[in-house]
Amino acid sequence: MNKLLILSLLFIVLSLSLRTAQAAVSVNFRDEVTVYGPEIRLGDIAEVSGPESLRGMKVAQAPLPGATLELQSEGLCRRIARSQSPRLEMLCESKIVRVLGVGVRMEESKLQAEISKALEGKLPEEGEWEASLLPLPRDIIIPREPHSLQVHFPDGIRGGRRRVEIRVMLDGSPVANWTAWVNLRRYEEVWMASRKIARGETLGPHNLELRRVETTYVHSSLNASVDPKSATARQIIKPGRTLSANLVEWPPLVRRGETVSLVVTHGLVEVTAEAVVKQDGAAGEIVMAQNKANRRLMRARVLDDGTLRPLNATH
Repeated sequence: MNKLLILSLLFIVLSLSLRTAQAAVSVNFRDEVTVYGPEIRLGDIAEVSGPESLRGMKVAQAPLPGATLELQSEGLCRRIARSQSPRLEMLCESKIVRVLGVGVRMEESKLQAEISKALEGKLPEEGEWEASLLPLPRDIIIPREPHSLQVHFPDGIRGGRRRVEIRVMLDGSPVANWTAWVNLRRYEEVWMASRKIARGETLGPHNLELRRVETTYVHSSLNASVDPKSATARQIIKPGRTLSANLVEWPPLVRRGETVSLVVTHGLVEVTAEAVVKQDGAAGEIVMAQNKANRRLMRARVLDDGTLRPLNATH
């Protein structure tokens, strides 16, 4: 009997010892801390006398850069204790912990790369486009990694100074928005007068040169895709002036009295006939012509290959 009593007492003492060992976890919270990552871990805000796994336990999402978050120590301890198996007995003092979020200044190179990605395939194909990021405000602070940026052009994408909205994403959710400005410029190789060209003079190869210039706001300049050497000047062209469509006159591709091909389209069927041209016409111009088969007069556009395509027909 005495032996059984002694064993029972030993079991009780051992159980109390185990509980005491579990209860030996103390957490001493700091009054104020600064965090640099996207998460707050217990080891960031307190000294923990317990398993290393407790120090790495996530307790909250970090505040945004420059913002402050207040955490109640007793509530944190209760939540942590319940999450452990077996449940921990934790010694925590009651206090409010102030957590300050710290980030980094947005790097222009990172934003420039995101803007270039957003512009891919959305600018006109003519010419080469350059996107110059205007100086950023120095107070744009973003979280440290991991995060992502979304770039949007609310006023559309075209040449000139454009507004850009920047959205900072953290864990798939927007956490901050800023506005920046980008200057979109177009550059092309265009024909320019290398010397003075008189009115009515054929431009020729010796009066022209190709130069790479900005054409963001120019829409009628003659670029390297055309050959204006056979054109004549409509007016005096001074050296250094960029050639445009209104400054030159192209030699006629078709002349009055010539018989040329007339291309007529009926749905999916294309028919070629012959027509007599009634007036000279350069590529792109509209001339009068007469269908040789039915003698009808019509207005037709001169195509680049010297054929005509009718606009309408009259008797």
